[in-house]
Amino acid sequence: MWSGRLRSGQGEGVNSPPATPGRLARAGQPLLARVWFDGLVDILTPHTGPVAARAVAIYLDGALLHALTAEAALDAAALTAPIAVLTGLAPKSCR
Repeated sequence: MWSGRLRSGQGEGVNSPPATPGRLARAGQPLLARVWFDGLVDILTPHTGPVAARAVAIYLDGALLHALTAEAALDAAALTAPIAVLTGLAPKSCR
């Protein structure tokens, strides 16, 4: 069975499968994902309220999965503009 190491080549040999959302879930990552999500919501809630905090956490989960599967970082504008809209901090012209 694959050890869950992300593309380290240290799983069960050099041909370990690449990290994908499904493989991460089967490799015991749901707890980590849940702790990450809940912690982010806890941090954001005092600043944005609970609804916006959950929306931002959901958006960032998707952005992280996209960056992982596309193997490319998102630029700052691609991350900050939607967060501003989700939190209600964007100018009305952007909503």
